[in-house]
Amino acid sequence: MRKIIILILLGAAIAAADPFNTVTAYTLPPQIGYIGPNVPVTIPLEEGGDISIAPVLWAGYGIFPRFDMTLMIPASIYEGEFNLGNAMLEWRYELISYEMLSVSPVFDVFIPMYSGGSLSLGPGVMASAGFPALQLHANLFYATDFKGSAGELAFLTALEYWLYESFSLYTELNLYYSLDAKEGTVEFWPGICWYPAQWLCFCVSCGVPTTLDYVSPGLAAYVSF
Repeated sequence: MRKIIILILLGAAIAAADPFNTVTAYTLPPQIGYIGPNVPVTIPLEEGGDISIAPVLWAGYGIFPRFDMTLMIPASIYEGEFNLGNAMLEWRYELISYEMLSVSPVFDVFIPMYSGGSLSLGPGVMASAGFPALQLHANLFYATDFKGSAGELAFLTALEYWLYESFSLYTELNLYYSLDAKEGTVEFWPGICWYPAQWLCFCVSCGVPTTLDYVSPGLAAYVSF
């Protein structure tokens, strides 16, 4: 029994400890959850720019087998002002669950936590392919509001390599595209994850855009329960 509990906790920790932005497709087991912050800091490389911090609180919980729910509460700290963003509720179902492949469709609802905001929603899909020491992850999301916006697309991919049982290296390619402005942003996020305990994980990463006009070092920490 103890071994089974340890495996469940380790599975929850791995599910929670995604690369910095890309999310794994594996759902949490029922009655297993996680919580933790993800804190990127944007540092402009051009003169006159100000540093901004964008802390995000993540929490997830397994509701049924292959079905879980995630809550995300983002904020920003810029020029001494603290503001909340659009909280996200996400429902996820692991439709395909083979030994080496998982595919999970998701549905997101974004709720503004500031005056003047608009409710947004959209579908998405996550996929993860696992090999003995290598994992590949891909996410595709679409979101739009009720004000006539064409919406936004996000395509996130990650390659994760396990050095040891408690360490993994990863690199991400993240693309964000506005269908209204017809403009996109491309960022690379190399990083490392450390599992000092079966219920705890730390990830360190740094985002670098193709425009090379800023860098975004960040730290994430997740506790499974």
